[in-house]
Amino acid sequence: MPKVISRQVKRLKDDRVQVQVGVSDYTKLVAVKVYYSVANPSWTERNWMGIDAQKAGRHYKAIIPADAAGQQLDWYAIVTDENLPAWGTDHLSTSSLIRPVD
Repeated sequence: MPKVISRQVKRLKDDRVQVQVGVSDYTKLVAVKVYYSVANPSWTERNWMGIDAQKAGRHYKAIIPADAAGQQLDWYAIVTDENLPAWGTDHLSTSSLIRPVD
C-alpha cells in the first residue's frame, strides 16, 4: 500500500503555492492528486479543488493557482495505485493528513 509523505510547501513569488509530496512503495501508481480548500471554519462549507500532481524526480509536485492568494489554505494528497485490495475494488487509494499552507 502506498504511503503519502509531505515533503515541502512553499509560496511562490507569483502567489501560487507549490506542494511537493513523496510516495513510499509506489509501484504501479495510477494517480497522485493534491486537493486544496480555503480554511473555512465550517467543514461542511468547504469546497475542495483537485490538481493532478506531476512526477518531478523522486517526488510529485502540484501548483495551487494564484486565485487563492491571500487566503489561509489547507491541502492534502491522495495517491492511487494499481494494486487490487482484498475487498475487490479496482484500485487502492491512500491520503496524507490535511495540512495548512503556512
